[in-house]
Amino acid sequence: MKRQRRFTGYLAILALMGTLMAGCAWVSPPPNALENDYGMSVANNKARQIVNPRAALQVEATVGQPPRAAANNMDAYDKSFLPSERKGTTLKLTTEK
Repeated sequence: MKRQRRFTGYLAILALMGTLMAGCAWVSPPPNALENDYGMSVANNKARQIVNPRAALQVEATVGQPPRAAANNMDAYDKSFLPSERKGTTLKLTTEK
C-alpha cells in the first residue's frame, strides 16, 4: 500500500515537472507588423526636435482664414446643432388604394 502511494506521488511529481519543462520550452510567435512599429512615433518626434531645436523661438504668426470666412464657418457650425425641419420629398409607403 505504501509502495503504491509512493509510486503515485513520484508519478505526479514527474508529470508536473514534465508539464513545467514543456511550458518553459514554448516558443513565442514572431512579432507582428504592429509590434515592430512600437516606439517609432517617439523616435520620430525626437528626431524632429534635433533637426530644429530653435523652432519654438520663432515668433511668426500662423496663417489662417480671413476673418469673414472664419465667422461664416462658425455660424454654419453653430446652425448645424439647431433643430430644423428637413426639406425634401417625404416618401410614404401605404397599402391603401
